[in-house]
Amino acid sequence: MIDADPEAGKQGNRLVRYLLVSAGFLCVGLGVLGVFVPLLPTTPFLLLAAACFIRSSGRFYRWLVTNRWVGDYVRNYMEHRATTMTTKVSSISMLWCCIGLAAVFFTESWIVRSLLLVIAVGVTAHLTSLKTIGRGVVPGTAHERGAEKGLGLDVKEVERQAAMPQDERVKTTEAP
Repeated sequence: MIDADPEAGKQGNRLVRYLLVSAGFLCVGLGVLGVFVPLLPTTPFLLLAAACFIRSSGRFYRWLVTNRWVGDYVRNYMEHRATTMTTKVSSISMLWCCIGLAAVFFTESWIVRSLLLVIAVGVTAHLTSLKTIGRGVVPGTAHERGAEKGLGLDVKEVERQAAMPQDERVKTTEAP
């Protein structure tokens, strides 16, 4: 995980910190709204919020990346460019349903319909290009590689490693 600087928020211009914190919360709000509004992107707003918070407030950054609703999503994307299969399937399904409805019922313009199609194809391509995280697997650990090879998975060990800072997680090397 990209750890927040413990000194963040204690140095620099107070006005800049205030503006960054405000922008961060605005981005969190827009990101959450993007969950329900298909053409409003969730991920870029949450990543922008993380960037604002990491430069202004370690506390708010930790709040975002440990948040029970979006924390895993933000951390997995920032650290591994990865997401779960459930997130991929639900995002792509919702995207195509909403864009399809908008194209059929809310516009008669072929230019707008074509633009909606291009957006849907682009977002789908991006989502499918992300790595897929298996259930209960911590990306970048020995357990992730073991799960990829079909080896047993100790869920308690995965949970223990998930609670550790990334640089302390057990890494294995491939056997010759």
